[in-house]
Amino acid sequence: MKQIFFMLLCIMFVTTYTNAQNTTDTATTKRKKVIVKTFTKKPAQAIYAEVGGNSLLWSLNYDRRFSNRLDGVGFRAGVGYFPLGGSNLLVVPFGINILAGNKGHFVEMGLNATVVSASSKNKSAPTVSKFGQLDFTGNKTNMLYGASMGYRYQKPDAKGFHFRAGVEPILGNRYDDKMVFAITGHISIGYSF
Repeated sequence: MKQIFFMLLCIMFVTTYTNAQNTTDTATTKRKKVIVKTFTKKPAQAIYAEVGGNSLLWSLNYDRRFSNRLDGVGFRAGVGYFPLGGSNLLVVPFGINILAGNKGHFVEMGLNATVVSASSKNKSAPTVSKFGQLDFTGNKTNMLYGASMGYRYQKPDAKGFHFRAGVEPILGNRYDDKMVFAITGHISIGYSF
């Protein structure tokens, strides 16, 4: 009699456990069927402040996708102005980038260029203005080239907090007019719309 009672208890336990598993699986399946919004009514856009990278020190930027999607190919353009050594620098970073990912988390890769216009603070005798080995002494315009790789968070509904972080190898002119290679990091915070 004890064995029959024990067997019935085990069967009840297994049946209850199996039903509980089926309920959980159904709930999990329903959650998996949620469609992540990838397409938008208009191309996703963002405004952000960037520190480092092709901006050297900082810049304000505008970013936009070419299609009505959160991911895919897009462009960025920005502007920054700051003193460096004996010069004032105006930086204009621009580039093409591509996003891959979903649910607001993207891998970002891009090709960038930056126009750097230096104007000497002391017109009679320009003082040295260097950023690492990059030379911005005197009144001249330089170009920097880079390839960015990093992470981007952008809300799936395309409105709200925008964050970017990554690394960027750059090429620029050294003080002796030879090309120099450097690796910098960038971080950006802004608003997506």
